Amino acid sequence: MSQARNKHNIEGLLKISELAEAANESSSTVKYYVKEGLVEIACKTGKNMAYYAPESVERVKLIRTLQS
Repeated sequence: MSQARNKHNIEGLLKISELAEAANESSSTVKYYVKEGLVEIACKTGKNMAYYAPESVERVKLIRTLQS
């Protein structure tokens, strides 16, 4: 078990690449949504590592649908 898993409960959460793939979007699109406050980070384990709740997949899909 990694040290990050010991300090933070990240089980069941998604990395940005996993979220982007599941929502059929690019990582840069998801980063933009996060920057704009449209998608929340569930857990930040370091300066460059964040995890997202599985519900974020549907939120990203909804944002894209509403843009259409």
